[in-house]
Amino acid sequence: MRNFILEIGVEELPAWPLLKELNNISKKWEDILNEYRIGSNFTFYYTPRRLVFLHEDMPTKQSSYEEELFGPPVGAAFKDGLPTPAATGFAKKCGVEVTDLERAEKKGKEVLFFKKQIVGKAIDTFFGELVDRYIKSLKFGKHMRWGSLEDDFIRPIKWIACILNDRVINFTTYNIQSSDATYPHRNYSY
Repeated sequence: MRNFILEIGVEELPAWPLLKELNNISKKWEDILNEYRIGSNFTFYYTPRRLVFLHEDMPTKQSSYEEELFGPPVGAAFKDGLPTPAATGFAKKCGVEVTDLERAEKKGKEVLFFKKQIVGKAIDTFFGELVDRYIKSLKFGKHMRWGSLEDDFIRPIKWIACILNDRVINFTTYNIQSSDATYPHRNYSY
């Protein structure tokens, strides 16, 4: 089991904007996980001061996949048997030599083609970007800025707890460094 928790702690969220966006919060989280190829089942919890995502089996890296790239028509890619700038440009885009390109048919035309293996990255390498994009996708209505921060959100973000098994996934977003800390309500002291 790869237990994972992400907790975004904020100043009190206003009830009405939170309830208006509530149905989208889980869907947007699921969408961004799938976009980054780390989709997994999760449970969403919330209070006025926190948004929490709990996963019982979070992948530790993205799934790998094959990407098919289609280039220019063969007639435009070669002139007198020599590669044209269209062919060399497509090869450069694919990160290979022109001789490594294949040919395929697309929409009734013979075109240059390359199948590229994309290896999944460890989540530590991109998770900060993912969380940043997720937070920015939430639309509670009127947002605010605080301190010298240029990014905005409905209320100031106070902490981000991001833990995979027993280790912190380190990143900084909204000037907050992720950690393994969470905080109780300010009226309670422990």
